[in-house]
Amino acid sequence: MKIINLITCIFLVIIISGCHSSKRSINSEDLSPDISAEKIPLQARLDSVVAMYGTWTDVELPVDLALMQPTEINLSGRASMVKDESIYISIRVFGFEAANIFINNDSIFASYKMGKLYIAESIKSLLSGHSVTVGDLQNMLLGRAFILEKGSINSSMKNDFTMKYTDNSWLISPKSKYKNIKYQYSFDLSNNMLEELLVTINETNKSTCKYGSFSNSDAGIIANDITILSSLKNNTINAMISWDMNKAKWNTGVNRKWKMPKGYKKIETASLLRLF
Repeated sequence: MKIINLITCIFLVIIISGCHSSKRSINSEDLSPDISAEKIPLQARLDSVVAMYGTWTDVELPVDLALMQPTEINLSGRASMVKDESIYISIRVFGFEAANIFINNDSIFASYKMGKLYIAESIKSLLSGHSVTVGDLQNMLLGRAFILEKGSINSSMKNDFTMKYTDNSWLISPKSKYKNIKYQYSFDLSNNMLEELLVTINETNKSTCKYGSFSNSDAGIIANDITILSSLKNNTINAMISWDMNKAKWNTGVNRKWKMPKGYKKIETASLLRLF
C-alpha cells in the first residue's frame, strides 16, 4: 500500500497546489554574472526568463519520487509527457512496472498492480470546480512560471500579472480568476532562475514548490528537482520529484496511454485520503 500512498500524496498535492544537447547544472555564473539587483528593469528580467523557455512537443525521462512526511518512501520510474495533453509516470520495481499514474486535462488515473487497485477521478471534482490544465502541471514540474490555463509566462501576458522587487528576490504575482486562490513566483536576483512557487487557498492553506538546480536541455532551461511542501487533511506533506535530465529524450513522438485494468478494485477519493 505504500506505493499507492506515494502516488496519491504526491499527485494530489501537485494538482491541489495547483539550448543545446549537453546537460549540465546551471549556477549563478552561467547566465548573468553582473546583474545588480534593482539596477535591472523588471521587464528585462522577465525577458530573460522567457528567453530561457524553449519549445517542446514530448519528453521521456527517468524520475525519482521521495516522500519525507508524513512517512518515508522512495521510488523510481520513468515519466512520459505530451505537451499540454498528458503526463504518464511508470513506477518500476526490479525493472517491472508496479504502479502508474496518468493525468490528462480531465482526470487523474492510477493503478497499483500488486494490490489490484486503481484510481479514476475528475480533476475538477478534486479541485471543487476549479480548473488546472495538464500544461499548468507540466510547467510546474519542469520549473516554468505560468498563468493558470494560459500557459508558460511571456511578455504578451503582462496584463495578467504584476512584478516587484523584494530584499532578496523579485516576484511575479498573477491575477487569479479565482477569488480564493492566490499564487506567486519568486526568482533569484543573480540569475533570474525560478526559486519558489507559493500557492495560497482561502488565505490560510499554503503550498510551496521549491526549485533546486536547473539544467540546459533541448527544450531550454529545466528544473532538476522540485520539493513540494503542503498539507493534506491534518498531515504535513513533504515530497520531492527529481528528474534525470542527462537521460531525457525530447520530441521523439512518445505518447503513452492509460488503460482501465480488468479485475481491479476502484478506490474512491474519500477512502483513499483515509490512508494518511
